[in-house]
Amino acid sequence: MDSLYKPFIESTANIIGQMTGLHIDLSDQVCEEGQEISSLGVTSIVTFAGVRRGRFLIDMVPELAIKITNNITGVEYKDVREYDVLTSIAELNNIIAGDAITVLNDELKLSLRLAPPIVLCGKEPIISIPKLSSVTIHGSSDHGDLKINIAFEKEG
Repeated sequence: MDSLYKPFIESTANIIGQMTGLHIDLSDQVCEEGQEISSLGVTSIVTFAGVRRGRFLIDMVPELAIKITNNITGVEYKDVREYDVLTSIAELNNIIAGDAITVLNDELKLSLRLAPPIVLCGKEPIISIPKLSSVTIHGSSDHGDLKINIAFEKEG
């Protein structure tokens, strides 16, 4: 597995566990993706730049997004489109990506900086990111599936 992906994988499971008490089981398999990614329903994307450019995407079923938000905030939300649900998932992504970027900057001196996260939700949206291939790692929890997708521009 590419050393650029490992911090994102580890940070995802660790941060979600620490912040929500939920266990996320991430696959050991890394699947190469094309330029189009079909969403599970709630997607947050953080881009980064430095010595290399790229982005980190976390995607999950609406039920998991609601459960994560309920556990973080202590408030019971029922609709994935509520502002606090969407902003909680965006901030969760920001924390996960920030943790992974810190590891990469410390170990590989990439001088990566994060842009603010965005969050999208909808029924079966397709996310298209031209000219950027990526890898996806699938995961599951007691509250539904998620996946993470990591992309770095090719060197040179």
